[in-house]
Amino acid sequence: MKVVLLNDTRCDPNPGCQATVSTLVRLLSTALDAQVMTRPRGEGYEHFSAMANDGRARSRLAWGHGVEALAGTKPLLDALGSADLVVANLEGTFHHHIVGALALGGAIALAHRVGTPVWAVNGSVQDIEPWLLADTLAPAAHVAAREPWSARWLHVHGVPATVAGDAAFLAETFTVRQRAPAADTTRAFYTPGVRHATTLAPDLAQAEVLADLKTLAAAGWTPVFVQFEDREAPLADAATRHGWPTADARAVPWHTFGAYLRQFSLVVSGRYHALIFAAMAGVPLVARPSNTHKIDGLVDLLECSHALAHDTAALRTILAEDQMARVDEPVIRRCQALARGNVPRHAGIGGAACRPSAARAVPVVEGLDWTPDADLPGVLAQLRLSAPPLFQTSVATRPGGAGGTATTPVRSAALWRTLLCDAGLTVTQERIVPGEQVDADAHTPAAPVWTLVNPFGDPAIAARRVFTVRKTASVSRLARLPRAAVRAGLPAALRDDQEHVRLVIGDSPSFARLAPIWRGLPQGACSVVLRVEPSDAAWHDEQRCIAAWCASEGLPVWSTDDPRDLPWQIPTPRRVLVVSGAPRPEWRRTLQGAFLAAARHHGWPTLIMPPEASAAAAHACEGPTRDVVPLTGGLDRHHRRHDTAHDHITGPLRVALFGASSLGRSVAARLHSMPGLELTSVLDNDATKWATSLDGVTIVRPDAAALGAADVVLVSSMHGDAIARQVIDAGHGHKLVFDPRALEWAATTA
Repeated sequence: MKVVLLNDTRCDPNPGCQATVSTLVRLLSTALDAQVMTRPRGEGYEHFSAMANDGRARSRLAWGHGVEALAGTKPLLDALGSADLVVANLEGTFHHHIVGALALGGAIALAHRVGTPVWAVNGSVQDIEPWLLADTLAPAAHVAAREPWSARWLHVHGVPATVAGDAAFLAETFTVRQRAPAADTTRAFYTPGVRHATTLAPDLAQAEVLADLKTLAAAGWTPVFVQFEDREAPLADAATRHGWPTADARAVPWHTFGAYLRQFSLVVSGRYHALIFAAMAGVPLVARPSNTHKIDGLVDLLECSHALAHDTAALRTILAEDQMARVDEPVIRRCQALARGNVPRHAGIGGAACRPSAARAVPVVEGLDWTPDADLPGVLAQLRLSAPPLFQTSVATRPGGAGGTATTPVRSAALWRTLLCDAGLTVTQERIVPGEQVDADAHTPAAPVWTLVNPFGDPAIAARRVFTVRKTASVSRLARLPRAAVRAGLPAALRDDQEHVRLVIGDSPSFARLAPIWRGLPQGACSVVLRVEPSDAAWHDEQRCIAAWCASEGLPVWSTDDPRDLPWQIPTPRRVLVVSGAPRPEWRRTLQGAFLAAARHHGWPTLIMPPEASAAAAHACEGPTRDVVPLTGGLDRHHRRHDTAHDHITGPLRVALFGASSLGRSVAARLHSMPGLELTSVLDNDATKWATSLDGVTIVRPDAAALGAADVVLVSSMHGDAIARQVIDAGHGHKLVFDPRALEWAATTA
């Protein structure tokens, strides 16, 4: 098979880039029996540099123009279209909308457009806008983060990602068997990292570097400033002027970098790969922060968070207390096993990386673009109701500046994508079929075929596009629920309440589960709040579908991602907030803890749907009307048990922090600076931490009493999935919060 690897960083003599890409190429070649061709880092930067430099780095429109310009790069487009698999080496490129992230994202989007499967691997990802994630990583067949912080960030933002160690862990020159005791010397390898070269102001960067060097010298070390790139030249010059020896890492062949490091007894670095190399070479290390959370993630992966020095004072403490980390061999072995996860386990020779074969053909829907304009909305609606969950459709597209005939509605590809999206459908892949060519992929027993891609012979149609389409949300079954029949079985608090009821929805399963409630309420008594998750592209698409359904039912809809934006003071005496539980992995889109706490703060009675009622509700929505009865009974019992207990929050919001890790320490410090919040407990599953303290708060066991005493449970751990399931199983899933920013409403009302 043929694999195209994007973002080959070996144009940089940095030994980390050399080792990473060389090893990644070898891994792909051997695991997939593939011919790997690479595209260099920097390709297409010229199309995005202007927007990155003039404050438009987060403009979707500007990025779209850059992608279209990049599509004019014929060698790149040909490579993407002819490959069986495109692998994007994210490395340290895909973060904060830097020009590299924009250009690499553009190439990934083009690969999706031409229909080639994409893997996005070996990356640290942070602060990427939801729309860029939606067009790049969300549709990828495999996403692998090289450290747990990025994996967690991606999960929270709606992109499932595997935790896979950096490919450099598999570099042959850094095998564990070559580890040896460090030389008997006081020499310390020191390099500050990308943050000092690019992010900090030059004067501040130089001051921090000199302070670090003086701290090392005062502790008895002889530091050597090691330069990794040209931008560090001023820092190297400053070190030389103050009498410190310097060296250049680029002068050391990457194959021998392990032996080079062993002449030092300590490595102090903010360089991601320098720390990996030190760990593999058996040299004690102290980590310094970088321009992303990649160093925080790496020290968690290496199980040495205690050796992370956020500033010079912390470095001084670590040196004084001899807290430098020498990573154990089992940890290195585990990281090497993780690094192989850049290739998914199910992918092998001729495996999942290949394009869909005829045997796995996707059903085809014909003639969509031949529908008269007046009938098109109805046809699209019927498509959403009756089409398979995944299907293909062929549409005519107009070349630039050309017009169509009166009998053939020729639209742009962008307009077709918008029409499909508005109908509750998502385009996952797209490819171009030029001229009068027959679509060979459709000639399979499992699917209808097009005999001609331009049946009307319209000269204005230079090409047709084949869209692979996925249903975004399946809510049509709600129309089968009779309003009057459902209302009879509603909980008394809702059935008898003729005033306004507001329902907060976090995902489409919640929407379906709660349908019997508003289908049984009087007309005009209900409105719907769609809890927005800006980073979740899939949920954003589902919102549009849900909003359209609500509009057809005459339900007012509010959308917000911040409790502060919700008009809590509605002109009626009775207000009910319904919060869905999260019994299954969709907890990522049901993070309602902040909304529930805000509702109680504003005096709203609350009705919480427990997991067992959620399951019954899901069954009720799909089955006959009589199946609604056990659902409403479960809700009624839960309402009687909890309605009176949820009085107003009159004091500070009580926050339980779940995860006494390095991340937990930073989150706790942030909470202490926010008025209106009180960190009442720190929870952790590690019994050795119980009865100790974090930031002055005692660490306790996460039992029912500790969870019940909190208004919200703020997760601060890389094990977010497991913690969420634990909290949900304990009956407190409605309190989950994963981002302290969601609690800022409490600070504004303190």
